[in-house]
Amino acid sequence: MSLFTSCGDDDETLAPVEGKWNLSPIVTDDGSYVSGPLELIWTGNATIDIGLGVPLPVADIAPTIEGFANAYVCPVLTDFILKEGNFTATINGVNLSANGLVSYKLSGNNQVLLMLNLSGIIEKISGSGVAIDPSVVTAMIANGIPVNYNIGADNNSAVFFIDKSLISKLAPLMPIIANLLPSDDEMLVMVKPILNDFPNLLTKTDELKISLKVIRETVQ
Repeated sequence: MSLFTSCGDDDETLAPVEGKWNLSPIVTDDGSYVSGPLELIWTGNATIDIGLGVPLPVADIAPTIEGFANAYVCPVLTDFILKEGNFTATINGVNLSANGLVSYKLSGNNQVLLMLNLSGIIEKISGSGVAIDPSVVTAMIANGIPVNYNIGADNNSAVFFIDKSLISKLAPLMPIIANLLPSDDEMLVMVKPILNDFPNLLTKTDELKISLKVIRETVQ
């Protein structure tokens, strides 16, 4: 299942947060992961068993989850474009468009509202054999999903992020997302139990912040 279709590319004057953004590179030190475009901050009394047979505090396991997430996402997603309300991305080397299923609005206050075409998305998901009750998610996304951002002083870097206040509202979706993930991917085996238990984990969470660090696409 994919929400994207092939699209073209062109340039014109856009708002400061708009345009083409590349994911920041993964940084390693002597072959060991240091940081990547995805950053996870997670603190509190919640514990997670990622398959080691021992529940570990989220603060201790967050760097491992972050490293796995970057290793999984970065080879697939290299950049994305925000332009005139449309969202496109380069996935597996192909420039793709969400084709009316996902759009955005600039709400001010350093925030982008992701607007989801729920009926269209459900139709796509239905083709994968997964059933979703629209009433479960309509109220959560009716006014858009707010994603915060900060643009660097040089205007060539930015950080998009969501925090616990938003993630808590989306928590009922996490078990649904878990059902959409393939069961034959070893890396996702760790993710599914976390998503299924996510509402409970949040009750024991102090801080949760997921960030995406990007750099501006510049014309040579």
